[in-house]
Amino acid sequence: MLLEGRPAGWFTSNVELLLNGRSLGSVRARWFSEGMDLDLNGHQVRFEKAAWLRSHFVLKDAQGNELGSAKLTGFFGRRWEMRLKSGDGCLERAGWFTSDYVLRQGGSITATVGLTG
Repeated sequence: MLLEGRPAGWFTSNVELLLNGRSLGSVRARWFSEGMDLDLNGHQVRFEKAAWLRSHFVLKDAQGNELGSAKLTGFFGRRWEMRLKSGDGCLERAGWFTSDYVLRQGGSITATVGLTG
């Protein structure tokens, strides 16, 4: 399974989400509130900052129910402690000389995030 995000155009911060090459939805960044609005095939979800001066973000559905959260931790802030429906985990750099990230849950890697193209 491959989840991919592609810029919607040259001069936009919007991203089109693709799952195995098929459209899944879109992401629209909100710069001044440091959040994102996600449309996943008609399901509205918000990723927003929980507090003004903290690096803690919360994922909420359209009704405002919390679905998960992420908090920046670690040396130089390169690690995110995540609370997900599938369980707690940690999103961290895959290595010193790569821009890729890995999600570790229960001691094993469950997802990889990286640039393509």
